[in-house]
Amino acid sequence: MTQTDDDFAFFRALPELGEADVDALIEIATIDVIPPRTELTVEGSMPRRLCYVIEGDMLLEKAGRIRRIGPGIFVGETAFVLDDVASATVTLDKGGRIVSWEIEELRALLRDNDAIAAGFDTAFKQDLARKVASS
Repeated sequence: MTQTDDDFAFFRALPELGEADVDALIEIATIDVIPPRTELTVEGSMPRRLCYVIEGDMLLEKAGRIRRIGPGIFVGETAFVLDDVASATVTLDKGGRIVSWEIEELRALLRDNDAIAAGFDTAFKQDLARKVASS
């Protein structure tokens, strides 16, 4: 799928990231249009990819409780940060559009690039703040 500037607008807004850093993120990213009812993470399973949902509403199921959440958030970030299994099952309800990174490839990039690591740290903090504020 063709990538657009809008797909990476969130990352371009991070003060830590320069153009070359965003380009490095784009180089290892995949942009996908996801069909309805696709699970992005499964509670208790190790995700293979870290996702950022560009478009599409999701259903988040955790410990038997279901909640609807909107786009513009990371999915799988807790598992990524903690190097652990997913804490929830997240399904794109009616489909959508995501950018994602293979976890080991992203970890290698973060190890090699302090600016991108700092950018992801900021992005995760902002994402967590939005999630807490909306819950």
